[in-house]
Amino acid sequence: MLELKSSRVLRAVTLAGSLFAAACSGSSGGDEPSGSAGALAGGGSSALAGTAGQLATQGGMGGGGQGGAGALGGGAGGFVNSGGSLAGAGAGAAGSGAGGGTSGNGGAGGNGGNGGASANGGFAGTGGSGGSEPNNDYLKTHSSGYGYVQLAAASDNQILSLTTTLSVPAKPSTKTGTLFLWPGLQPGGANYQPIDNGVLQPVLTWGPTCAPNAPNTPYGSWWVSAQYVNTYGMYPGYTDCHGGDGMNVNVGDELLMVMKLSGTIWHQAVTDGATQKTVSYDLDMLGQAQNYAEFDIEIYSEDPASDVIFTNTEIVLEKSQPKFCQPTTRGINDFFTNPRMSADGKTCAIDRIVLRAKGVPATSPN
Repeated sequence: MLELKSSRVLRAVTLAGSLFAAACSGSSGGDEPSGSAGALAGGGSSALAGTAGQLATQGGMGGGGQGGAGALGGGAGGFVNSGGSLAGAGAGAAGSGAGGGTSGNGGAGGNGGNGGASANGGFAGTGGSGGSEPNNDYLKTHSSGYGYVQLAAASDNQILSLTTTLSVPAKPSTKTGTLFLWPGLQPGGANYQPIDNGVLQPVLTWGPTCAPNAPNTPYGSWWVSAQYVNTYGMYPGYTDCHGGDGMNVNVGDELLMVMKLSGTIWHQAVTDGATQKTVSYDLDMLGQAQNYAEFDIEIYSEDPASDVIFTNTEIVLEKSQPKFCQPTTRGINDFFTNPRMSADGKTCAIDRIVLRAKGVPATSPN
């Protein structure tokens, strides 16, 4: 492994013989990250294309028997998770006669539900009049390790942008190691070489770091900058730690993080919602496709004091891939709200992602 000035170490997982790593550590001789990325599942597991549509109409009232009224007819129709269209209700159950009386005639069958309107270029609705579905899609994703969520685009596809907001958590209780919190992008498709494997990542840091322009007092405050880290490749100009200016941020600040491809140049920007100050970093990735979106707690002897929460996440793909929106891996205690994919299969939205480190009690509900 490449020797770095600050001994940053990548967390890696293996896919088709290639290593896919996470960020770098600034603590010398620190422990390996406690979060385990897990094996990358090619193509990802199935995503819900949308969780709504209108509620199907209720069935008719059953005909009354001589001893009493018949039972209610057909129940409401269920939701269909594809294209926002609605399934019609089934036939109503037969009404039964009242106790002691002559048996009543069977209840009339329920009318079929009206078809729900399809979404036009955007996301399907989030719940009909019968109430929204529970946020339990995270249970469909393979769980392994702690503090890590990953989404995977196909090797012939690529990510064009990632936008998310990271809430600055409570400060860690000690000042002995390094803690990195970040969303990031990694390659896995076209033009993998000559750059090899690295991570595009805006990083919220507590403690020492190899990032350029790092503060002289690493434990004075949370600090954030946009970075690129590559400890595997040897291509000149793309090894070691790279980044732009950084800024100190406060607990509770909302950090808008934007990563966007323009031509072959990746632009990263972090804006502090409290101060409106922005730091950024641009890098020409020479056409290397970025295929993995990751959200990570990267620990080097410094545990977080609370949950790490990303909100309003949106990831845009070059080509349609409806199943992309269901993450392929999550930490054992991690949570995310039900993913929503646009009708064209290119834009994935996840309202809330919660990362939890091993042994750290949850500080927010699912």
